[in-house]
Amino acid sequence: MLYSFFASCQRLEVNPRAWLREILERIPDHPVNRLDELLPHRWVEAPAKASTEEE
Repeated sequence: MLYSFFASCQRLEVNPRAWLREILERIPDHPVNRLDELLPHRWVEAPAKASTEEE
């Protein structure tokens, strides 16, 4: 199954490490009826976290 996900990522030009890292972080709080949103072909990478350092 993971090979299939990674092959999909490669075909879609999605970074598989970024996809897997983010999916594993998001899945515990993600609604079960919307899991299809996390598949490689529908995944949208979250914006980079803003720096908390003040200048």
